[in-house]
Amino acid sequence: MKDKCSIARDLMPLVIDGACSEESNKFVKEHVAECPPCAEIWGEMKTELPRMAAEKEKAELEKAAKAMKKKRRKRVWLTSLIAVVTSIVLLWGGRWLYHDLTLYSRVPMDKDEYTVQLYRMSDGTGLVVYDLTRDDAQCGIGMGSGGGVINLRLEEPVIQRGSERLEKLYGGYRTAELGGWNEQGWMNVSDREKVSWDVEGRENYLIQEPIQQIWVDYGDGQELIYTHGDEVPTCSPEMEAYLDYLHNPPGIGKGKYGMEYDYDKLAELRALVPEWH
Repeated sequence: MKDKCSIARDLMPLVIDGACSEESNKFVKEHVAECPPCAEIWGEMKTELPRMAAEKEKAELEKAAKAMKKKRRKRVWLTSLIAVVTSIVLLWGGRWLYHDLTLYSRVPMDKDEYTVQLYRMSDGTGLVVYDLTRDDAQCGIGMGSGGGVINLRLEEPVIQRGSERLEKLYGGYRTAELGGWNEQGWMNVSDREKVSWDVEGRENYLIQEPIQQIWVDYGDGQELIYTHGDEVPTCSPEMEAYLDYLHNPPGIGKGKYGMEYDYDKLAELRALVPEWH
C-alpha cells in the first residue's frame, strides 16, 4: 500500500500538469478514490500547484518587465546623453565658428571700401588714418614689413557684426600709429632679438630702420602711398585732440570695455577735425 501511495503522490504533480501517460493518470485517480490520505494530498495539490505556478509565472513576468524597463531606461539615458553631448558639440562648434568668422577669419577690403591717409603728429609720431565707407564695420589693419617696405592691409571678418559702439567711437575714421621721424626721415620701429653671452642670457631691444616705401594692399590690387623722402602733412590740433580723448578718456579703467566715454563729446571733437571734411 505504501508503495502505491508513494508512486501516486510522485505522479500527482505530473497528472495536474498534464505531463503523464493515460495509464499513470488512470492509476492516480483510481488510487485517490480508495485512499483518503492520498485523496487529501491530491486535493491540496490541485489547489496549491496551480497557485504556485501562477505566482512563479507572475514573478517571472515581473522580472522580465523590470529588465525591459531597466533596459528601456538605460536606452533613454543613453539617447539623452548622446543628444546632450551632440547639442554641446554643435553649440560649442557653432559658437567657435561664429566667433572665428566674425573676428579672426578675415578677408581683404577692396579699394572702394576705404581710403588711407598719412599724417605726422606734433610729437613726430607717424599716423595712418583709414576712412571707412561704413561706420559700423569691424576691421583690423595688418602691417607686414621687411627691408624698409611696409604693407598695410585692411581686413574685415567674413561675417560682419554691426556695432553701434564702433560707430559712436570712430564714426568711420580709424587710426594706427606707425613709427616716427628723426634726421633720417620716417623711421619704422621693430622688435629685434639680441643674444648676449652674459648670465642674463637674452635681452630685447628696439631697432629703427628708415621706411623706404608704404604700400596699401587692397583685395583688388595694390597702391604705393609713400616713398622715402616724401613730405607728410602734420595733422591738425583738432585731430590730435580727438585722438587724445579717444585713447585717454576721463573714464579710463571703468565700464564694460575698460573705458567710459561721453559719446556726444567724442562726436563733437571728431566733427571739428578739418581733414575729415
